[in-house]
Amino acid sequence: MPTEMSFTIGVEEEFLVVDAVTGALRPDGPALLPAARARLGEDVHPELHRSQLEINTPVAATLAEVRRNVTGLRRGLASILAERGYRLAATGTHPFSVWTEDPSVHPDYAVVEREYQQLAREQIICGVHVHVGVDDPELAIRVVNGVGPWLSPIVALAANSPFWAGRDTGYASYRTELWRRWPTAGTPGRSRTGRSTRRSWTPCSAPTASTTTPGSTGMSGPRPSSPRSSSGSPT
Repeated sequence: MPTEMSFTIGVEEEFLVVDAVTGALRPDGPALLPAARARLGEDVHPELHRSQLEINTPVAATLAEVRRNVTGLRRGLASILAERGYRLAATGTHPFSVWTEDPSVHPDYAVVEREYQQLAREQIICGVHVHVGVDDPELAIRVVNGVGPWLSPIVALAANSPFWAGRDTGYASYRTELWRRWPTAGTPGRSRTGRSTRRSWTPCSAPTASTTTPGSTGMSGPRPSSPRSSSGSPT
């Protein structure tokens, strides 16, 4: 393990596009994307549904840099939507609009709909994903193992999605319950360090400890992932 730890940080945050007056979902994300990119560059992306947009920060080396990038992208995108009669909603679920108001999956995610069908069509939920790129494979495994016990307290502190389809679900983070339906969701078990574990990461040229945290919206869990945080792209 290196004597001095080196890592990179990237954040992606998903938002709902809602009407500025009614607050209802508006499936107009693709129509808003050109204006957003003209002002903010390629750090704004479409998401699974048309009523969503996403920001990706550039790769950063410090938390201060990440905060500056997230704040700037949030404010910029919110301003662009406000000028056109929309608002940006940073929430895990929409409190009253239902998925049938935006059932079409964005063409970029056609393979997701083909593989998961109704799960993809109902998946109008948002999350904040924090990607930490770690150069050393052994350290990456230790990070994933070590962060696990902290996930439940983080969810408890940041949960903000108690409503679904106009009803109080009884959950502080119903977004977490919806996300658990996916086969890739949840927190993995502890991994052993060593060569045998690293072999299972062969496709990942630079393993990262990828943690999806609630921030404004909820979470799944930490896991070794592809080195997208080194490029600033979503995992």
